[in-house]
Amino acid sequence: MQLVYDLVVVGGGPGGIGAVVEAKTLGLQKVLMIEKGDSHSQTIRKFYKDNKRVDKDYKGVEVELKGSINFNDGTKESTLNYFDELLDDEAIDVVFNSEVEKIKKDGDTFKVITASSGYCAKNVIIAIGTMGKPNKPDYKIPPSIKDRVNFNLNKCSINENILVVGGGNSAVEYAIDLAQTNSVTLAYRKEKFSRLNETNEKSVYEYAFRT
Repeated sequence: MQLVYDLVVVGGGPGGIGAVVEAKTLGLQKVLMIEKGDSHSQTIRKFYKDNKRVDKDYKGVEVELKGSINFNDGTKESTLNYFDELLDDEAIDVVFNSEVEKIKKDGDTFKVITASSGYCAKNVIIAIGTMGKPNKPDYKIPPSIKDRVNFNLNKCSINENILVVGGGNSAVEYAIDLAQTNSVTLAYRKEKFSRLNETNEKSVYEYAFRT
């Protein structure tokens, strides 16, 4: 007979981790978290720079923590270590490298189907979040330069002349990171930045006026 989980959580980010931990704390016995990546917190691992701050409160907005997770201000590394500790006691089943393809109701339970397996659950939480995507121009990019126009850092090397277009936090963080080993120009359509957090705004101006 197939195991029926009390709860299956789809997504291994902070939201998914919080959901499974609280479920166990509140008495659910059979809890499973499914993550398509090879570890939890993929967004933090891939897009946060080393030692980047991860704070509970931001820009004067105080967050009231509810539940049993004691999240404190820290860095990328300390936050990932804390999440590791929450999952270390093996009270929660976790499946990595498994992307959910379909969820369907089957009587009083749900069937959670992945490419290689299927799980049965009384309850399901979707905690996959939303990954930011770059804005792409609506005009056609000339074929002669198409290979040199990229929307991520996958093809970037070193000692290149790079133009980063955009004035958001991602663009500035990319520009600063790339400037360690390349000649970088940051282009923004407005006279001054209007969407940067304090850390990135300070960093980009400090970097721009270095001699």
